Amino acid sequence: IRNELGELESALWGGELAEDSLNLTRTGWHNGRQQPRGNLERVRYLLEEGVLYRESYAVLDRTDVNEPRRVALLDRVERFEMRFLDPKTPIQPGVEWELDEWPTNWGVSQRESGLVAPPLAIAFILEVEGIGEISRLLEVPGV
Repeated sequence: IRNELGELESALWGGELAEDSLNLTRTGWHNGRQQPRGNLERVRYLLEEGVLYRESYAVLDRTDVNEPRRVALLDRVERFEMRFLDPKTPIQPGVEWELDEWPTNWGVSQRESGLVAPPLAIAFILEVEGIGEISRLLEVPGV
């Protein structure tokens, strides 16, 4: 996937260094009208001023003229965090597996290659006014 600057992006990245957003390419985008496009969609989840948004793009390789479609999902959100399970970390008692950003190494070579393996799972933590903390753990399918 290429971003607006023509640089390669990983299929999934997010967390603290991504300004607490989650960016991913998802499959299964329904094409009921048989439009001339694939079934992949670039999606971003982010929190702005207490509102959780979902942004999606009609194309994967964007230019500066591609504007996202933005939908407000939930308001009164006080916190939106993600934790990532690194497939290289052994799962055993006492071992911390939850990382607050993905990929774990934001090095130039990794970002340029665009070949970053996905985490095994992502934990989402939302704190919503009047409801409290909501957390979900999602397994990331292998590539």
